[in-house]
Amino acid sequence: MTIFSRSLIVLALTGSVSAAMATPSFDSLTIRSTEISAPNEFPETVYYVDPNTGREIQTQRNESDVNGWELKYSEQLNDNTYWFANYRNDRFSQTEYSQMSQPTPPVIANLFNETNVTTRHYTWGAGYIFNLSEHTTVDFSGSIGRMKLKAKDFFRYTSGQSANSYVENVRTYSTIAGYGARFRHEFTEDLEFYTSIGGERWYADEDDTISVQTIGLNYFIFDETAISVEYGKYDDEERSAVGVHFTF
Repeated sequence: MTIFSRSLIVLALTGSVSAAMATPSFDSLTIRSTEISAPNEFPETVYYVDPNTGREIQTQRNESDVNGWELKYSEQLNDNTYWFANYRNDRFSQTEYSQMSQPTPPVIANLFNETNVTTRHYTWGAGYIFNLSEHTTVDFSGSIGRMKLKAKDFFRYTSGQSANSYVENVRTYSTIAGYGARFRHEFTEDLEFYTSIGGERWYADEDDTISVQTIGLNYFIFDETAISVEYGKYDDEERSAVGVHFTF
């Protein structure tokens, strides 16, 4: 069960609580736990035999989903403009164990690799608001940000009576330019719906552009406090988030 499906249960349990909200507010602070699920491009177990040498290699790989948290702040400057700042911290881990054996000369070797990755995203931007009605808005935004990636790799190689281990630390940085359009609507005094579409351009060693689509709900359990639920698609990755949304 993902954090997105768990949050729907929370919404159902809090359905009897009433709150009041005037219009979609751009003065807000959101704190959420996040989870990203990406398609596994490699099988968990790989077995290979070299037909020429008879060498056998079996590899077992286990990897986690990407888990983390995010903080989003937004402030309206006037009737039609606002600015925002976002921070996101994600964590990922992977272990890989390989065993190699060959008949001539007889060799049995083992390789263990553990990788832990942490990324930090800092984003600043601004947007323009179109008020379609008292309860409906559309806004367009642009942003600029920075991503910092830190990876720690632990390797251990054993063959016969010998063993070697070492650690590698890698740090990379990327500049991110983003753009998007968002539709927001209040169905009731307690329930706000939004959906957005946009993209991100990553400027690193190899530039890349990804598409971003999200859909979310804010359910107000008090006048200025809501349960926030969001689901998003980042190219081939699926991202879910649940947390608390404050307005002021």
